[in-house]
Amino acid sequence: MQKPHGYVRLAPTATLFVARDDKAPHAQYFPSEAAATKAGGEAYPVFRLAAYDGEWAEVETVWGDDRQCGDGMMMLADFELRLFVHVDALQPVTIREAKVIYPDETSLTVTSGLPVVENAQGHRAIVIDGATYPAPIEDDAVGIGYDPAPHFSLENAVATLDESKAPGVRFAGVKYPVMPLPRLPAMPGMPLEPLDVFARRPLVGGDGGSEIVTLRTSCAQYEVVVSSGAVLVDGPGAMGGLGIMGTGSLHAKKGSPVFASSGEHLGITRGNASLDGAPEGFPTFGHRCFQIALRAGGTESLELCFTPSDLDK
Repeated sequence: MQKPHGYVRLAPTATLFVARDDKAPHAQYFPSEAAATKAGGEAYPVFRLAAYDGEWAEVETVWGDDRQCGDGMMMLADFELRLFVHVDALQPVTIREAKVIYPDETSLTVTSGLPVVENAQGHRAIVIDGATYPAPIEDDAVGIGYDPAPHFSLENAVATLDESKAPGVRFAGVKYPVMPLPRLPAMPGMPLEPLDVFARRPLVGGDGGSEIVTLRTSCAQYEVVVSSGAVLVDGPGAMGGLGIMGTGSLHAKKGSPVFASSGEHLGITRGNASLDGAPEGFPTFGHRCFQIALRAGGTESLELCFTPSDLDK
């Protein structure tokens, strides 16, 4: 694999350090691969690579970069930090566009920056929005560091796919009740919204009752087999999104310096960084310190410290 550059994604069990020193304060993202599997797309956070020396990688937190096929650690979204990981904590990813054509005429095309893993059968696979698909892509499409590549267009849909009117969706040799793509129910307790279809064609050698349709997210394009009755030619559907809302009352002001409990300067706050609910640690070096969890519901945390005058309510 090539020397890492650009952006990287961390392995789920990566340990983050505040300095290039195994004895420095540190925290592990997930305690095990099994725990990370339940978290889906959150398991491989995005960081920008700042430096690399063959043993350690210095990485910078990322949040809200629309060019990426993932995001950084949500719990660190308020902070622009430089942290350190061992190089074996860098997850292999796709480094260019790559396409896989499966024996059942379905296919998968992906852009750069998606995690590449070994599945339960010992074969190469790609993780997309928490779902793992077999993907025997070429070796030169896999590396550690990557540059964001153009995303797939989500405009000009030709139809919609309503899986409630079909017996299932076939992709990569697997029959799914509904296609595992990220979307929200139209309303709580209601069926999922239809998926936009960007192209459609008859299934070669089929019985006339099935066809191949093209579905997309911004980072992946899927050609899947569906029952013809599931395709509705009445325009594109509507896909919703989730946002992070809410700010706490206790916060560090925008641009405030952030320090480790051991005194290292780690970076600054990205905005007014909420500290509500964060357990407070012991004051060090004249700073006021807080335990910031690396993930929601997790027990591992980094102690981040601030000058008292930078804190406000």
